[in-house]
Amino acid sequence: MPETKEKPVTKTQVKPTLDVPCTFGGFSLPGDTGTLGVKIDRGELNVMSADAFFSGNQLTCRLLQGPADPQQKTFADMEVNHEVAGVFVVGGFRTTSECYSFTLKFQASGTPLDELKDFRKKTGRLVVQQVQPLEGAHDDDDEWDEDDDDLEADDGDEE
Repeated sequence: MPETKEKPVTKTQVKPTLDVPCTFGGFSLPGDTGTLGVKIDRGELNVMSADAFFSGNQLTCRLLQGPADPQQKTFADMEVNHEVAGVFVVGGFRTTSECYSFTLKFQASGTPLDELKDFRKKTGRLVVQQVQPLEGAHDDDDEWDEDDDDLEADDGDEE
């Protein structure tokens, strides 16, 4: 039987909504901007979708802190302890065999910091409502430089 390849998802093809269980990590507020770590199980989305959401984007989303049951497909019936809606910036993500992890960056002004601090090291859901590429972050996504095929290893000899 012939093998079929799944067509890769590009940033423009991804439906700009996501509702997944997650674990929130560390919270930091070093100045006018703050950060909150997030981990999502790799079984929740493929790497192309993770790249489309979490690489160089501004996300309008809701963070829900409460039980994160992977069997629960939406937050509708979730017992919510805290909820924060806002705009966050994600520069990129890291991946392991088990999860994707990334940092949500936010402006301290206009963000309910006391509630957001309560997300630290807790479970919940990440609900992305809108994805907006950061200016200049995706300029070369769909371009391929033919010279990249001809790269040679540097053996250290200078000519």
